[in-house]
Amino acid sequence: MGTASEQAWLGVDIDDDGALVVLADRHHGVLDVRRVLQTTGVIAIADACAVLVTRSRRGAVGIAVGWRQPWRAAPQFCQALAACTQLPVVPVGIGNCALMAARHQGLLRGCRDALLLSLGAEVIAAVWLDGGLLHRDGRPLDAAHLPLQAMGELCACGRRGCAHTVLGAPAVQRLAALAQLAQHGDHRDLGSRAEQGDPLALAVMVHIADHLLRLAAVLAGVFGSQRLILHWPGAKATGVIPDLIGQRAATLLPAISAIDIATLGPDSYAHGAALWAMRQPLRSAMLTRP
Repeated sequence: MGTASEQAWLGVDIDDDGALVVLADRHHGVLDVRRVLQTTGVIAIADACAVLVTRSRRGAVGIAVGWRQPWRAAPQFCQALAACTQLPVVPVGIGNCALMAARHQGLLRGCRDALLLSLGAEVIAAVWLDGGLLHRDGRPLDAAHLPLQAMGELCACGRRGCAHTVLGAPAVQRLAALAQLAQHGDHRDLGSRAEQGDPLALAVMVHIADHLLRLAAVLAGVFGSQRLILHWPGAKATGVIPDLIGQRAATLLPAISAIDIATLGPDSYAHGAALWAMRQPLRSAMLTRP
């Protein structure tokens, strides 16, 4: 099977557009990538895994699936994927995948406690506590439904003002429309406009940033986090977004001593899933074998 550094894992990220599958190991990182378009079916993902293994000619220890859906549905999906691939399959919450990818970038070097928040189509959160993930079995931290606005928009969960309804993609598009921004965009588009000096885009970003930092304050208070790792799609380590977050955090989040910007690429979540599995291969409580 080879040494731990030589072992390769398949990482899977399933989103609304299909799925991204990567083959990765400890030493080289991502070795190969395959995109599955317009379907999240088990057979299509299993076929993509088989292609990567065949092309690499080195095999894989198992499959780690970055999970975005309700956690209770993960075992059934993983069992079906294990049956198709004849490989052990383990799920890991997508926030944990993002945190592992940020760790791979060096953002957790020398750090034993941190909070990660990622914005996009959904609100993603993860906690690094005492040198490891908050949930060592990979379970996600569901921050998307923490209440931020008492009389906010109605969420699919039945409550009002959840973080998702305030910070998610639909909320950004709604705010952009109210600000009369043409071609109402997403987080990436909003950040790009702000970088170009658009005052309306910057005003919308201030509104989003304040709610984001209030969410961070709640989570940091619960878990004692003193470091915030933020992923805003398209944001770089320097520029309008980190400057704005830093300025607002001085008032709204004084307990946080450092804020870092994570630059997560298209394959980061799938790679993060594989990285998590490499830390504790074949030991998860939810491991599904063929």
